[in-house]
Amino acid sequence: MPAPTDELKPTTIPISWKREDAEGGWLLRASAPQGISLLSDGCAFGSQVVMSANAYGADGGYECVYLRFDDKGEVAPALHENCGLLPTLFAGPEGAPWAKVVDPYGARDVGLVLPLFGRTEVPAPKSMSAKPLEPIGEMHFLVESPHRYKKPPAGRAATPDSVVPLTVKKGIAKRGKALKLPLPIGHRAYASEEGVHSVIYERGQWVHHTFERGGDSTSRPLAISGTMKEWGGWLLPAHLSRQSESTLIHADATTLSLVRVGVDGSVVQTPLRTFQPRGDDPNGIYNVWKPVAMGNGFGFKANGDGWNGWFWVEENELKAAWVSDGGPYRDEVSGRELDLGAGLHRGGFRLWALFGTPAGAQVVFQPVVERGAKATEFLVRGLAT
Repeated sequence: MPAPTDELKPTTIPISWKREDAEGGWLLRASAPQGISLLSDGCAFGSQVVMSANAYGADGGYECVYLRFDDKGEVAPALHENCGLLPTLFAGPEGAPWAKVVDPYGARDVGLVLPLFGRTEVPAPKSMSAKPLEPIGEMHFLVESPHRYKKPPAGRAATPDSVVPLTVKKGIAKRGKALKLPLPIGHRAYASEEGVHSVIYERGQWVHHTFERGGDSTSRPLAISGTMKEWGGWLLPAHLSRQSESTLIHADATTLSLVRVGVDGSVVQTPLRTFQPRGDDPNGIYNVWKPVAMGNGFGFKANGDGWNGWFWVEENELKAAWVSDGGPYRDEVSGRELDLGAGLHRGGFRLWALFGTPAGAQVVFQPVVERGAKATEFLVRGLAT
């Protein structure tokens, strides 16, 4: 059994990379002959990106690995995470990458929180709950209620969403006291030096809650319009504050909008793009993902009825809207087609992940494969902002 204080070593499973220049940036092609499954987690730290995957060997086994590249398309060796599975990656103290992993050698509900680098310099970590954590900044994590997607047992109230802080002392991550967010469930949270913020749709309107570090809490309604009166649609924060302007992305059944909230609570809502439904489904938009910092602005992914793409907003303007309806990705702002390299069947890859660094966007594409088959390659496209 490996020790949590051993440094991570390069994976023994062969993963090859090929870099080439491309219009407006660069392209990486990664391949693993026996298969590689990208996991849904990763993070940017400084000019670098780390993401997780399961890489398969010739014997049918697999290793959980960390894949690393920077905003110039330079690659570092893939590392084998030998202390756990299903990592949640986040920027820890001083912006260094950390991971929360599920301990495969103990109970399934036990997790470990470890730095990716410098493990020999810290004591053995303490175990904590393996419940999924969503990083929301400042070493704070949203713990979604288990009743978001299923009703609580009869006669019992729903468990509220909560926010959990982590602190690192002498190299050991410790879980702090959870902040229970007010019902109803479904909060989207954001942590900053001010404290914890959240937005929630309740009683037919959006509400911005603030929980200051000193213990005080306030709330204010947000006058955001939309067509989804029953549950409000999506409202995802790029920046939340009571001391400066807040910026969020809103989506209802058909329209993506930029929302700006002033210190006085005034709301300016600007439509970015409308997607009309194509069939009997009244929704042209299916999902929107939380924004990520990118250049001097932010980017976010979205998909809908027959389309998927990502969008870049800077200085309160839509600078790029890379959208595919099953063919090549085109920027609806500039009219450019995304260069994914010569001889590549572009319709065979789908958008998987979006990362942002001060230099621009790093966009990950995974190939479309038949059910039950393993993908053996993926692409990373770097774009300057």
